[in-house]
Amino acid sequence: MIYEISTASLLLGTALCMISVLGVLRLPDFMSRFHASTILVTLGTLFILLPVGLYSYETGELGYVKSALILLVVTWVGGAVGSHAMARAMFRKGLKPDNLVKDQLGERND
Repeated sequence: MIYEISTASLLLGTALCMISVLGVLRLPDFMSRFHASTILVTLGTLFILLPVGLYSYETGELGYVKSALILLVVTWVGGAVGSHAMARAMFRKGLKPDNLVKDQLGERND
């Protein structure tokens, strides 16, 4: 049963990463591209690391489970923070999306 779950999880994670690459290549503005790369890659990483954790938990090697969890947390936090910082820096430099409704960042001086 673990083998089937692991295979499905790996395929789903790979598909999400491939969709993320297509989103980065095809979406029109940088905010949408950052959104595609951050959300889908973090979910893809979850589904790619899930079989590692399941298999190592089944075999009793809990060191790999801890490593998978640490990698997952670092990827989630680093991806979100890095994407936010890059998008904010580009926004401050004047690269604003065409479909912007309200400029909340422009109202502040920090």
